[in-house]
Amino acid sequence: MAIRWGSHSYGIVDAAADKYLVTLVANPENGGTLTGEGYYLPEVTASVSAIPNENHEFVNWTKEGEIISTTPSFTFTVTENVTLTANFKPLGISEIAPAAFNIYPNPATDKIKIVRLTNEKAQIEIYNMFGAKLKTFELSELETEINISGFSSGVYLIRLIDNRTLLLQSYCFIKH
Repeated sequence: MAIRWGSHSYGIVDAAADKYLVTLVANPENGGTLTGEGYYLPEVTASVSAIPNENHEFVNWTKEGEIISTTPSFTFTVTENVTLTANFKPLGISEIAPAAFNIYPNPATDKIKIVRLTNEKAQIEIYNMFGAKLKTFELSELETEINISGFSSGVYLIRLIDNRTLLLQSYCFIKH
């Protein structure tokens, strides 16, 4: 292509001609920072990197849905225009265990009931908001009633420790 300016003719070179575009996409968008996107000459080695943002973890790189790398940084030979997706997962979401117990009523005045999914032996600990352990109970029933009438009004932490599976879960309850 040429442009004429007066009696002069100027040639225009397409910077993208004979080059391939490497496009990088983060999934989810806020999962991390990507490097290595741009135009590359054919048969050149390209390096791409995925740096997870806070509260995210790198999972893999995919191309058209197929996993092509499980490392955050890798190199490949550029042979075509390509879109690579860096997949991240938010930390903590998939690690959340199902509720091992429930407390009701909450808020409560005199008694709370603890309902569990199993009657395996477990331990309940009740703490005040200063971290002082107030009571410890051994559980072996699906449903247990605990008298809290002697507690002052406030917010308390109740923690279940399942000795067999080492499950540890906590809830807060409010004493009126």
